[in-house]
Amino acid sequence: MCNCYGHKCEECGDTIPMHIGDFKFPPEAFKCWCHRHVKSAPVGAIVFRLSRRDMGEDLPKGWKCAILGPEVGPYGDNSPNVGVPCSWEEIKAKRDRGLLG
Repeated sequence: MCNCYGHKCEECGDTIPMHIGDFKFPPEAFKCWCHRHVKSAPVGAIVFRLSRRDMGEDLPKGWKCAILGPEVGPYGDNSPNVGVPCSWEEIKAKRDRGLLG
């Protein structure tokens, strides 16, 4: 079982589809940034980018978001709740603008 819900962007309140595996953490343990505010995400956040369009969530190819929290992306089972493959990169320093752009 998992918790799938809409998490609010830290900057604007837009909804980001979120998946928390096994209800292991409460939603409050995560901070998210939508595609327009990925550049505001701090060091340690994981940036996800869709490799193709997600018809279920109606998100375009290249859509991205950033998530900060426990066991996100490659470190666990917490990620955007999308039905297509995502690439991911961790923000290791604020100068990592290549992945944020």
